[in-house]
Amino acid sequence: MKTITTLSKYFFLPSLLIAAFIFISCSSSGSERKMSGPPFENTMWALISVTGDSVTADFDVKFSTGQVTGTGPCNSFTGVYNLNGTVVSISKILSTDVGCAQIQMEGEYLRLLGAAQRYDIQNGYLKIFTSVDYKVMTFAPAN
Repeated sequence: MKTITTLSKYFFLPSLLIAAFIFISCSSSGSERKMSGPPFENTMWALISVTGDSVTADFDVKFSTGQVTGTGPCNSFTGVYNLNGTVVSISKILSTDVGCAQIQMEGEYLRLLGAAQRYDIQNGYLKIFTSVDYKVMTFAPAN
């Protein structure tokens, strides 16, 4: 019995230290995680897809000091946004009122922006996750 107690003493402490190291290494909050690509703010972003479906019209957006601005195929818009780590909310969106063939698509774009919940930047692409049917807007830096 003494051999088992001695062995468990030698294996228990190192096992506990390894487990603690793994736990600490793997547990970091999303806001501390480094994102790969241009910064969320002060970058002009061009919409390239919504939940994997390519976008055929030009939409862009820029976030700067609490103000969001951008254009669609018909109108320009402005609004306000708040950040808390990777949580983003966009509200008070106002746009000009010019009609064109893509006006319905533009309305959906603004509706999705207004439903933003969080964002992520990976491999140079901005993804905005919305509360509308789990839709994800994917943007690339505009040229």
